[in-house]
Amino acid sequence: MSTDTAPAPPDAADVAPDLARITSAAVHRLQSQVTQDNAGRSGGGRALVATLRNAAGYAPADHIRAWTLMLEEILPAFPERWLRSDEPSREEWAAFTAMTHWALHQQSLSRPMHVSGQRRHQNFGYAVGQLARRRDSASIKSRFDALLLNPGENAVRHHLRSMVQLLRTEEIPTDYGRLAQDLSDLTRRDGRRRVALRWGRGYARGAFATADDGDAADS
Repeated sequence: MSTDTAPAPPDAADVAPDLARITSAAVHRLQSQVTQDNAGRSGGGRALVATLRNAAGYAPADHIRAWTLMLEEILPAFPERWLRSDEPSREEWAAFTAMTHWALHQQSLSRPMHVSGQRRHQNFGYAVGQLARRRDSASIKSRFDALLLNPGENAVRHHLRSMVQLLRTEEIPTDYGRLAQDLSDLTRRDGRRRVALRWGRGYARGAFATADDGDAADS
């Protein structure tokens, strides 16, 4: 890319929220240490990812080691407004949940399972739609609906872990920065409908994706 031409500024609606950008950057750093291009270079990175993976499905307070490691990766970039309580903030919980489930998703795979900078519709719903298209199973949609209809933290972790394990089997990636933002929104009364709309649209496009949709998992 020429350094003489500055890229056009993105539209305001296309700028990822802070939580998505911060989480995406942290996952990308870890992913670069454990995927194929860097195989064998970072035993410490692999150990950290293994700890995060073991915490998938847990609340932060129930897996202190993983929680501490996650904070080391993300906390320096977190705005102060997210760190004012003695309990994990909604944003901390969402980042922890996204990062631990990425680690589960990435297990034993050399291909990156976190992908960022995709088209707007290529969210977690889109990945699950791809899964449903490949497996042609009604149970996929039922599990996806359960995740959207039961937005409590315990239910979200349970259903998300189940979906991520299936995505790993098919090696279908997703954007874990965007997932963190969506999880944070999903637990807000005023954000739940927006997430359901975004994921529902994504699911439909993933289930009926064509080459024009930029199907990252099939390219």
